[in-house]
Amino acid sequence: MIYLYVSTFGQDTSWIKAGKKNVCPIEVGACCRKNNESIHYELRDDIGYSISKDNPLWGELSGLYWIWKNVDFNDNDIIGFCHYNKRLDISDQQIEKFFKESKSNSWIVCSPSVAPPHTYPEDMLVLEQILKERFTDYYKSWKKLYHSNGASKDGKHTCSGGELFYTDKTGFEQYCKFLFDVLFEVKDRIGDVEREPYHRRYLAFMGERLLSVFLITNSVNSKHVIIYFNNISFVRKFLRKMSYILGLNRDSKWFIKLRKLLFADKQTSSYLNQ
Repeated sequence: MIYLYVSTFGQDTSWIKAGKKNVCPIEVGACCRKNNESIHYELRDDIGYSISKDNPLWGELSGLYWIWKNVDFNDNDIIGFCHYNKRLDISDQQIEKFFKESKSNSWIVCSPSVAPPHTYPEDMLVLEQILKERFTDYYKSWKKLYHSNGASKDGKHTCSGGELFYTDKTGFEQYCKFLFDVLFEVKDRIGDVEREPYHRRYLAFMGERLLSVFLITNSVNSKHVIIYFNNISFVRKFLRKMSYILGLNRDSKWFIKLRKLLFADKQTSSYLNQ
């Protein structure tokens, strides 16, 4: 069975159901919302084993943690993860075919992009130090992929980020154990931070980079596919695509200039404001 879990903050996810058999929206950061009217789905990350209260630091990863700790999968299940506004552009039939023809230790992830320097490089230094101290093999992979500030080495496409994937039960368990072992240690050392909401999610930004570290360290058989974005205009899709290609983040001066040029006096709810 293929299960696709969709992290959402009360946003509509109905568009994802087209051609998908088992779509499971999960409300992330549920316990941080004062108004329950913003919670539209039964599945939420603040029951059972939960890190929902720290969602401002974790972002969508509070939902991933909840799935890992609270859902029992069968050995033949395929577990997928995506977001309310983006998913991997692949059909259930293609997913089934890939895993049927593949050996174990297989993943479907997004095509790698260029990771820009993290806005707060001191965060990434903590992550790198933890990998060096406790996860030697993963540290070696990190050094092959990224600079100490989290940027891709030599401007190469090294980051299958976004926490968009499909894998089997074994891969899912192995990845989540690695990911949260590392990030809980990071959280213990850095703690909470006083920043604007976007930059407060430092654990989520680390998670995006660590997926590629996990994949190459464990020599997984991976299939790369593009990301499908929902409800984004052609111009916004172009801007996002160019930011991936050029390795720009939302704080880079060229990204800011281009955004102002294209969207002056037209700022609406979109990925640019999240």
